[in-house]
Amino acid sequence: IGSHKYFGFIKLKPNGDTLIFRTYLDLYQQNNDDRVVQPGGFLQDPIDSAFYGTVNVYRYSDLVGGTALFKLSKTGELLWHQTYYGISGNFRIFNAASLIKIAPDRLIIGGTQTHTPAANADWRDNTKILIVDTLGNIIQTKVYPTDQLAYGCNGLSQTIDGGYIYGGQNGTFVQNGNAKRFRARILKLDTNLDEEWRIMEGIETSQSLINCENILSLNETTFLGVGRSMDTNFTAQNGVPGTGWLIKFSIYGDILWQRFYQKVLPDNNTNNFPRHVLYDVAITPDSGFVMVGQSQNFEASNPEPIGQLGWLLKTDKHGCLVPGCEQFDDLSVAETGLPQIGLKLYPNPASNELYVYYANANHLQSTQATLFNSQGQQVMQFSVNTNNTTYMIDVSKFAKGLYVLQVSDGNSVLKTEKLVLE
Repeated sequence: IGSHKYFGFIKLKPNGDTLIFRTYLDLYQQNNDDRVVQPGGFLQDPIDSAFYGTVNVYRYSDLVGGTALFKLSKTGELLWHQTYYGISGNFRIFNAASLIKIAPDRLIIGGTQTHTPAANADWRDNTKILIVDTLGNIIQTKVYPTDQLAYGCNGLSQTIDGGYIYGGQNGTFVQNGNAKRFRARILKLDTNLDEEWRIMEGIETSQSLINCENILSLNETTFLGVGRSMDTNFTAQNGVPGTGWLIKFSIYGDILWQRFYQKVLPDNNTNNFPRHVLYDVAITPDSGFVMVGQSQNFEASNPEPIGQLGWLLKTDKHGCLVPGCEQFDDLSVAETGLPQIGLKLYPNPASNELYVYYANANHLQSTQATLFNSQGQQVMQFSVNTNNTTYMIDVSKFAKGLYVLQVSDGNSVLKTEKLVLE
């Protein structure tokens, strides 16, 4: 955990009780010059059970930022630390995001080297890799200057072929360099730390709305990425609804499937656009996945709770909240020229929460899902614009009975499903 001028180490028992709690008050108070900004990577060494970690810091005197690598004993005693600063006056900030051990005497730190000039168009974020020994001595440094705005080296993982995979964001300048727009990215390096391939996700948008936050290795050739994406049909009036994002891909850069998860709020007004973020994913005993993240909503007029809520999500091995959603992964445009639509409701009958899985073949825009009661009255309407998305709806306050969910594009009805609420 990070703090204003120091950091702490907490070790918990399986039941959540505190086993160790230590703070390191004197580590960054030499001449009151350093400040801890945030934690970075962390791992436990299987050889001696010691802990390696990084915290991002900067100096008060010149605001040069760096990453401190430290080693703790298994009881939390600070054994040593080493700080790697940015270059004063040029690429003056280096923030770490990942830390892995690649050999008994080798660690890799992955992060971002930042150039912060007065002119926005001259700003640069470049991925930076440090290979160090287990005493913190630098063995190799690699910087990737080709991408102007490559932020984050998240979930760095070593692959079976000796290469590496990591996630983050990649951006471009717009409006004559006065603004930035980002997409999520996943990137593969070879054994020489040269790029092999990359996956880019989503349309260009603000940096806070799209990112690959972490990567999980399922086996030697298959991986999962988690993070945040967005509704592809946002407008300024309706805000920017954010979605949780899960992607399965191969070591060769092939996308096997993607899933998006979005909460639909009960009152579809201009303030209802919470943002959903997934930060981490793990495999469950039933071969499914569990993900953790948060939902953010800062509109005071919204009927949902204001602020931030924790988010826990459990799916099957296909990333489905709606069983069988994988059957729609291979939709295509029919001979008539009309897209095939995948629409499935679960549970059905429902009583509390309803999951609506929506898929289409050509990413239709301005598509609406409308829920009608048995009298033909509209009780709810929401946009369904993003392929392979599960929309989560609270139906606990709706009257019991028979309903119809209808998907249309404004000109014609594309798909209809019946729903029973009990």
